[in-house]
Amino acid sequence: NSTFLKQPSSLLKKLESGNDTGLEPSHLDKFYQRCPPNGENRVVIYTTTLRGIRKAFEDCNADRSAIESFGIIICERDTSMDPGFKEELRN
Repeated sequence: NSTFLKQPSSLLKKLESGNDTGLEPSHLDKFYQRCPPNGENRVVIYTTTLRGIRKAFEDCNADRSAIESFGIIICERDTSMDPGFKEELRN
């Protein structure tokens, strides 16, 4: 889908090119980056505030709290409030 960028991380590119002096790859660098629309330069998480499925609601709250505990500012997209966010996840 054209709305997502699918490319290796810059660290992975450096490692593959042999220009890896002093670089330690993380496990996340092995994955391709996916950037949701308007998600450049920010951390985007998809959550739900619907309490109908209690486990999903509690997991979303726990994940949000864990990320924020590191002082990371997030862009939260509530899939229960905007069907467009669900569509972003499907693509």
